[in-house]
Amino acid sequence: MGPFSYIPFMECNHAILNMNVTVNGLITINDKKITFDNATGYMEKDWGCSFPKSYIWCQGNDFENSNAAFMLSIADIPFKFFNFKGIICDLLVDDSEYKFTTYNNAKLIKYDINDNFLNIILKKGLYSLTITSKFSNSSRLFAPVKGKMSKDIFESISSLVTVTLQKGNHIIFLDTSKNCGLEIVN
Repeated sequence: MGPFSYIPFMECNHAILNMNVTVNGLITINDKKITFDNATGYMEKDWGCSFPKSYIWCQGNDFENSNAAFMLSIADIPFKFFNFKGIICDLLVDDSEYKFTTYNNAKLIKYDINDNFLNIILKKGLYSLTITSKFSNSSRLFAPVKGKMSKDIFESISSLVTVTLQKGNHIIFLDTSKNCGLEIVN
């Protein structure tokens, strides 16, 4: 959230802890054991009294052809007497990181959500990032509204996301991640 994380009256705060962590261990759910052996994980946290009224959240680190991790959050953020569309987007490719955020002057060029598909284009300087995804197989979760867990949201953990990073007309990165987390809340 950059400098916005220091503002005390924000209804929701968000932090990315690790986008591409190695997971080893065992969990048991209803007597069924699930083993993780050098699996890939993602960790984040949210806190505050309310989730945004509308937002998109997408995360993927299971790319077909690359050692990459990706996350995107675009939300309607209440701020004193007005709202703004906040952007947090990060793409890690090998040892390179590409951030597109409100606080580093990234611009939302295209924001199209239609029949569980999303098509988003972000631009920062000479770089553009195109994100396409399809929402599928969701589960209901509860989210806070003014401190009460009273809002239903639906999250998929089996969506696909395709990410294209360009510098001018030159494609730097193009790949698809499966088993992505995706929430579309309108």
